[in-house]
Amino acid sequence: MRRVGGLTDQQASGWFSAGSGNGTSYTGANRLPATDVVGERSERWGVPQELQLRVFWPRVRVTYNDQYAGGFNDGALWQGRGLNYSYTMGVAARWHGFHVQARPEMIASENKFFKLSPHAPQNYVSTFGMARLPIDMPQRFGEDPISVLDPGESFVRYEYGDWMGGISNQKYWTGPALLNPLIFSHNAPGFVHGFLGSRRPITVPSGQLETRMLWGGLRESDYFDSDSTNNMRYVSSFMVVYRPDWISGLEVGYTRTGYKYLFNNEVTLSALVLPFWSRMERAERTPEPMDYYDFYMMMSAFSLRYVLPESGFEWYLEWGRNDLRRALRDIISEPELNRAYTIGMVKRWDLHPSHAIVTNVELTQLENNSPGAYHRMSTRLIENEALTWYSSQYIIQGFTHKGQVVGAWIGPGSSAQTLQMSWYHPWGMLGGTVGRTVFYND
Repeated sequence: MRRVGGLTDQQASGWFSAGSGNGTSYTGANRLPATDVVGERSERWGVPQELQLRVFWPRVRVTYNDQYAGGFNDGALWQGRGLNYSYTMGVAARWHGFHVQARPEMIASENKFFKLSPHAPQNYVSTFGMARLPIDMPQRFGEDPISVLDPGESFVRYEYGDWMGGISNQKYWTGPALLNPLIFSHNAPGFVHGFLGSRRPITVPSGQLETRMLWGGLRESDYFDSDSTNNMRYVSSFMVVYRPDWISGLEVGYTRTGYKYLFNNEVTLSALVLPFWSRMERAERTPEPMDYYDFYMMMSAFSLRYVLPESGFEWYLEWGRNDLRRALRDIISEPELNRAYTIGMVKRWDLHPSHAIVTNVELTQLENNSPGAYHRMSTRLIENEALTWYSSQYIIQGFTHKGQVVGAWIGPGSSAQTLQMSWYHPWGMLGGTVGRTVFYND
């Protein structure tokens, strides 16, 4: 998916979108024509009129890292040191309400040697693991070159009226941020999940509403630990976006996501509504080992986006919490505890009906700035032991999939300030980015 202000893709025109999309949008402007479609059904193909076919152009991405591994919002592609590339193409078919897409991705990396952090990882983590943090974010994906075939943007779904449901491996993007959404981004590979929700905005009293719920599995990387019993985590998320009729251009969103281990990987009925679970109770200090199947983590994010199409301007805000702490008391007395936010603005200047310059400024803060946060750990409240975004002392892989953070690409305990400027033309885009990022500063 490419989003530069305005709406995202045709699957969800609000803030939660799945997949890579086929076009680019401006703030308040129409989406540019699709650039990765070879062709759709035509009479000369000799297929029934009810059957629509689509073939996607091959897409190749090549990167090179000179000193160490690094990349962001690149999905399944692991950008190790050296040469890295990804290759994807696919086909899609639609027949009545059924829609099927197969769009796998081949990725490869030289994954050359570089010196890892001098700080040792947790004692249960492999030597490639992230230093000090309890999270599945390997500094290097082993010692050998990497070659992997990923399912990519593949799905099967059924559409009926305003609703749809199915099984998918597509990536999600939630919230209005352009670089660092708090909950779901394109930083990690897509994960297999079932979903149910609206396929287009639904008219409700005084506005429009979009909603989606998903149930899936996050997989541990091959370079984290040697325990095979905790390789999978269950994840479920509820997303909703509302656009009031009485304030043109305003969008309000909410995302709530929970993840936990499942005993024997069995999904119970109660786990289907994990995003709606209440907070966990106090855990007493006991000499017995704690059953990690009883623990879960929760993240919530509220979003605002306001668009002024006539002036080509928008601003957006996403504010979230990483735990299940005491809601009202802590929001009033210590709102900075375990919170994160992304705030930004987009401005478009039209040079020509088909040419435009777009500028984006975005600030993201994932650092825990609460003075009393670490002191509060002595109270042994489970919900207050998750002081760093995307990590957990009990669900040790954190909010990751195959070794990459599912949320903001800058990762746990980080902050970023970014300025982007891009020139859009029917033939392509030319742009530049300057910014500052502080990594793992909790």
